[in-house]
Amino acid sequence: MLSVEEKVGQLKLELRKIGSLDSVMELLEWDHQVYLPKGSHEMRAMQTSAMTEILHRNRTRPELGSLIESLHEHAGDLSREDRIVVEDARKSYLRRTKIPEAFAAKKAELQSKAYQVWLK
Repeated sequence: MLSVEEKVGQLKLELRKIGSLDSVMELLEWDHQVYLPKGSHEMRAMQTSAMTEILHRNRTRPELGSLIESLHEHAGDLSREDRIVVEDARKSYLRRTKIPEAFAAKKAELQSKAYQVWLK
């Protein structure tokens, strides 16, 4: 059984990993808008969709939800900073779990394609 401090450390590590995936997604989007060669927007739409799926899956893992809920139950034992991290993670988790993975991926794909149409 992990201590509350160890659980906070585990949550912060998980959030950093998710943040790293998020930055990869942002890089894909930036590259799409700045350097993407003509004719490759279909491939980028597929990449964006796949990355969104991976990101959504990581953000909504049941194990992550259990960890967040466990820490939420012990909020009184946390520092102010850690309480804020847990509450923010909980809010984000609850919101994101309401969105099906397939919907998130399809939305990302369509947004990527829509950007190309908008450019024309």
